[in-house]
Amino acid sequence: MPKDRRDFQGTSEPMLVERTDVLVVGAGPASRALGHLLKSQGVDVAIAEIRDTRTKDKLCGGIYANAVAGLLDECFGQGTSRALAAHHPGQTEYISLDGSYCDKTVTNTSPRKEFDGLCLKRYLSAGGRLKDRMRLASIDVDRHQATFEDLRTHERVCISYKTLVGADGVTSTVRFLTAHRHQRMIFTLQGDVERVRDTIAFMYRPGSLGYLWYIPYQETAVLGGGFKGELSSTLRLWLQEFSDRLNVTCPTLRGAFVPTGDDIMLAPVSDVYLIGDAAGLIAPGSWGGIHDALKSAKILARALNSGSSFEKTCNRRLPTSPDSATTCGATTSRAGSPSPAKRWRARKSPKTHKNSGSGARYQAHPPSLEPPVPLEDRELPGNEEDHEGGEDEIGVADLQLRHVHEVHAIPACHE
Repeated sequence: MPKDRRDFQGTSEPMLVERTDVLVVGAGPASRALGHLLKSQGVDVAIAEIRDTRTKDKLCGGIYANAVAGLLDECFGQGTSRALAAHHPGQTEYISLDGSYCDKTVTNTSPRKEFDGLCLKRYLSAGGRLKDRMRLASIDVDRHQATFEDLRTHERVCISYKTLVGADGVTSTVRFLTAHRHQRMIFTLQGDVERVRDTIAFMYRPGSLGYLWYIPYQETAVLGGGFKGELSSTLRLWLQEFSDRLNVTCPTLRGAFVPTGDDIMLAPVSDVYLIGDAAGLIAPGSWGGIHDALKSAKILARALNSGSSFEKTCNRRLPTSPDSATTCGATTSRAGSPSPAKRWRARKSPKTHKNSGSGARYQAHPPSLEPPVPLEDRELPGNEEDHEGGEDEIGVADLQLRHVHEVHAIPACHE
């Protein structure tokens, strides 16, 4: 990645300028899979991540089917899935207020940190570039430039790209800066508990869209849940009831968002793509996102290499949303709706925000926008140090939502 330094227009401070073929924002499984596939094709790739990539521990149940194991081998090389220390529960218990029943399962479980660590190791071993603690401030889609703040040095970094990919999760800054809105989300809570049983347990509540889960790994387990439209206080109460039923101590809970699955966007503007949670791709009903994250990364890598349509291929290879999908803010129901590719594709360029100079400049703080999601019902962690350090998941989500409104001191590459 070539580098040079330039005076930042309108300031006396120098700015580091870098160049790459494909710039990926976010360092989850989707970005690492995409980076590994493109590196194998000789493409220069750089991944930028807001957190410390090697220490972050994303909130996730950690269930993946055999199809995910196959995608791991396809994206990172044969034998990758065997390197993952997985637990095979063999059985799942489904619990309701009226009773419960058990069924066989062929899913695997593994702590998300171990899953992410394996993907990161394979990406770096292929020569992939990683820049963590980098906060995205603005995107100039005409000049193909993205401006970051290095959170360690507070230095401004401008990266020129040919293709920009948003793989920065459900609260995607790339999506917000190009489409000027966040997607619809569901709030979830999860914590670590003692391993009291070998089998997975799901609990459902009548009239509520969502579920509670207990997921065992080889040595530990997690307990969590999420329901569409429910407040965290209600969710905490239900998790307490669930933990009492399983005879485990209700854990210290962390919060995070997952996509609703009915607000999918794949290509907000020219040469900008969204994959994984950032695109809103998630399994209907279970909210599992790892399969679609890896699959969308594989599809995009092939599309960039062959010139085929990313959106049309996603239409054929990925499931549709169960309720509705969004095309630049226009929501349509499944009944009588256009094809998934047409519903997913962001055809109309969003309104730009300009100060001076040429180019469509998407700042991280458009002054006319309200906060994208309600903040009043989200409970921040009591430990302020964890919140600022980004170790607590709800702290990270809040930080990502806040910084797109509050980074007033970081101009774009061309002010």
